[in-house]
Amino acid sequence: MLRQNKGFTMLELMVVVLIICVLAGFALPKFTYEYQKSKEARAMAEMKTIKNMIELYNIENEEYPTTGDFEDIVKANGFDDWGTTEGKGDPWGNAYHYQVNDTSPSEYALWSEGASGDSGDDIIFTHEDDDPIMEGDSDSDVSSGLANESVSKTTS
Repeated sequence: MLRQNKGFTMLELMVVVLIICVLAGFALPKFTYEYQKSKEARAMAEMKTIKNMIELYNIENEEYPTTGDFEDIVKANGFDDWGTTEGKGDPWGNAYHYQVNDTSPSEYALWSEGASGDSGDDIIFTHEDDDPIMEGDSDSDVSSGLANESVSKTTS
């Protein structure tokens, strides 16, 4: 009498594993893209909150905050770890930056260096715009004419 073996052959298992790998290969880039978009959205939301703090300070004091005032404002409004080694900065672990124009104190820029931590994919808020400027979408240098006054949420 012949004995019947129950189960899958090695070839069948390899085909199933191959199909799973192909499906994962299609899905992984989409998940990675969406993960980066969520980090970008978080950075924009945090920066919008900080921009609102700056604008409220301007309404109350009729000027934009200096670097020292800026740090106090940010810490007083929920960013307690600003400028400390525990502070994480933007979602990519880079610092947020703030600059005020020396010659025209009614102008400022607030930005994140984006995923690369370098120029090219910056997210920028200015005194003029309620929506961020994505550096890759614009050829203008927003920080030109601004003082070299930068405040970072993280320290190097």
